[in-house]
Amino acid sequence: MKKRLLTVIISILAITGAATAKKQPRGTIKIQEGLTAVVINSSDESITVGHTQEPLQQRKPSLTGLPVGKYRIDYWTIERKDQEGNLWQLKGRLSGRKARFLVSESQPAAPAIGEPIISILSATKYDSGYGFDQHLKGRLGESIEITRNGQRPDAPKLVINNQDGSYSETFDFKYG
Repeated sequence: MKKRLLTVIISILAITGAATAKKQPRGTIKIQEGLTAVVINSSDESITVGHTQEPLQQRKPSLTGLPVGKYRIDYWTIERKDQEGNLWQLKGRLSGRKARFLVSESQPAAPAIGEPIISILSATKYDSGYGFDQHLKGRLGESIEITRNGQRPDAPKLVINNQDGSYSETFDFKYG
């Protein structure tokens, strides 16, 4: 009799737990145009969506059924082919407060990730001349990595001209 009573109690608890889990509030995340992959994390799980060359927006305009709560974006990816068939990939990595967003039941979350990408050029004056630094940032300040066919492309060039065109010089950036 005790064994059967214990089985009934465990079964009731399991059914009650399953019913409670089904009623857990769920929310939606909108996928920005052009993204081919995104990795998000909550305190309980890591979710990876994508990793194909077809943009997520075309396949799935939103992620639905996510438990309501706090999430953060680990990274996102955009992939495109150019006219010569080269595969270009942008990968944005986030950290800190700007990577966090909230999934709620009432309003779809739309974290501001993806394009546009900003190229930042910094110039520093030294006694003997100038030093220049160039890097890419996403709109949330995330660091951006760019590859072509899985390899880092050649470093960009800096062209400096004066107003009347009498001076024109091209400089090569170097990685590292």
